[in-house]
Amino acid sequence: MATTFASLNEDVLRSIADHLDLDEVRSLGRVSQGIRESLAPLLWREVTFGGNPRKPGHAAAIWTLSTKPHILKHARNVYLGRTYPDAIPAIVACIQASLRIQSDRSMNTITNFYHVGSSPVPPVIADALCNVPTLSALSFPVFGAESLASFASCHSLTSIEINCSRFMSLDTDMLPHAPVTVARERRIQEAQDEGHEDEGPTIDENVDALVDVLSEIMIASKSTLRVLHLESWESGDWLDKLLRAFDRRGAAGIEFPSLTEARIGTTKSVSVTQGGGAIGTSAFPRWLASVPAVKFLLLSHVDASPPSGPPKPLTHLKTLIFVVEPVCDVTEATRSFWRGSVLDDLRLDGVHLNHLYPIFTTPPNAAALSKLFLRVHSPFITDPLKRIFKVCVNISELSLFATGWCCEMSDILKEVVSGAPNLTFLECDHPWEKPRNQSFPTPDGRSIRTDKFPDFKILSVGPGQSIASVILSRIHEDIAAVKPVYVQRFTDLARRLPRLKTVIWKATIEVTWTWTFTRTENGGLKFRQKPVVTFRGDPSEHRPLQDGVVLMRIPRGDQDDDG
Repeated sequence: MATTFASLNEDVLRSIADHLDLDEVRSLGRVSQGIRESLAPLLWREVTFGGNPRKPGHAAAIWTLSTKPHILKHARNVYLGRTYPDAIPAIVACIQASLRIQSDRSMNTITNFYHVGSSPVPPVIADALCNVPTLSALSFPVFGAESLASFASCHSLTSIEINCSRFMSLDTDMLPHAPVTVARERRIQEAQDEGHEDEGPTIDENVDALVDVLSEIMIASKSTLRVLHLESWESGDWLDKLLRAFDRRGAAGIEFPSLTEARIGTTKSVSVTQGGGAIGTSAFPRWLASVPAVKFLLLSHVDASPPSGPPKPLTHLKTLIFVVEPVCDVTEATRSFWRGSVLDDLRLDGVHLNHLYPIFTTPPNAAALSKLFLRVHSPFITDPLKRIFKVCVNISELSLFATGWCCEMSDILKEVVSGAPNLTFLECDHPWEKPRNQSFPTPDGRSIRTDKFPDFKILSVGPGQSIASVILSRIHEDIAAVKPVYVQRFTDLARRLPRLKTVIWKATIEVTWTWTFTRTENGGLKFRQKPVVTFRGDPSEHRPLQDGVVLMRIPRGDQDDDG
């Protein structure tokens, strides 16, 4: 008798579904009610409230969900998106329903809360979540300073992710239900005195309010906290303020023995030569002393001075990521972190080429390094690769990006094949070949057009077409034309690197081409390839031109299809 999906047991079905994305799991669930019930733990593991709150029946749908305990019992991750007042009681009812399920069945329910809305978290929703004993992770990419105070009673968190600055405008309809309490008295008084609308708290006020509550939560969770992501868009002194907040609470010298992943810094540097928006180095050594067990450390725009290394070796450190400006020399910092660690993954994003030489001159424990990511903000040559492969003899994953290339791709691959024979993953944005003719009116069979060239600045666009659709069609024509050449090139590379499984080639700004290789038992080689093309948005978003042929120049910013 033939086996059907309906005849498979739950464990087999879930094992199959583990290899599918959520949309595919949903499609599989439509086969039958039995399959849908078997897949319910995967289908309802994540519950999102919000998104399109003005859609008719939005609040009513959430109320209906609150009456379905057989669904809510599977919820682990709760996302709160944009919502409106009429939905708030329904969301609270769903959270409270999950609490009843937990008490009845002694099982875990909600563990992670992610806030991606356009207002602070309404306090009544925060209160309901704080009553969930299994809640262990908070994520606030927006409105972190305004929301965290409502979660001050959470004392056993394992993960905290917060952006210290707000970069999204406030949804004023939610203000009565989700008030911004930071610097409230000053803001009200200024608005009354000067006769203008409330402009919200300043960056410093947001940071001050955030670190005050954050320090309390971190101290209470010091034995359980495993993941900490803290960043700011503008303010560079928040780390120092956080340490001072520990001092005020009598927790100077606090350590977080369970913390294994830390991402700290700013997402941009306002003035790297002066420190500017970057994290200053004065607080840095003390901060590093508080995370002796850290395994994953990302430092973004820490300073230009350069940053200091740890006061004592981070013996558990396996992954180190620096995101810097080219003027920031992280040579000594990288080597000091490397020393005494078990580092096997190093990522230097923004480093200058000249800084690579001292970093890879007899680095400590270099043989343990297996993954290397380099984004070089200067023209790249092959000499650093020779230095790197000489000391890092076990590289298995390599990513190379540069602002310019002063060497041929064949030269890079020559060094890779000889210096990293065990490579399994290669990622690179070398263009391989430039167009032979700059005007490039038709595919040349060897290179792919990009908007850097004149062909994409002056276009002839016909009736019913848009600029974006014409550009995309030309890029796809180029991909089809060059495919035979690159099939040969990448299969040759896979034969020279017998363990190579994946190549991600960033061919142009618009084209990312992924190649995957498998070996057969008789020594044969199979490959799959998938080019992904992106061009400043979906061409369906652009209105077509209707009247005749239009000669148009694409501006350097967003394109305008109105002619």
